[in-house]
Amino acid sequence: MEAESLVREFASRAVAQEAGHMLLEGADAIVLINKAAEAGVPVVRVDGYRSGAEGTTASPEDVADFAAAAGEGHGCWTEAEEFVRGRMERGLVFELTLGPDPINAA
Repeated sequence: MEAESLVREFASRAVAQEAGHMLLEGADAIVLINKAAEAGVPVVRVDGYRSGAEGTTASPEDVADFAAAAGEGHGCWTEAEEFVRGRMERGLVFELTLGPDPINAA
């Protein structure tokens, strides 16, 4: 699966891997989004996490769920990139959930 290959490729860039979550700095998350777009792999969800001395914590306002749009054949790459860019200055790290199969999406 193309999504699994992308996740393996970016595993070494992770700033943390907690409980199965691969967390990336904003710039690396954007590179992954762009690679997913090149491969036609949709972005299903982006979760932003605050990183601190006690670990990472998720916040409901830092979640973008694109599952419905991805299910309709949209890649959601532009939306995912805008979401990440809009939160980079807040010092968040990001987890991307990719769709399992490449699609022909716009």
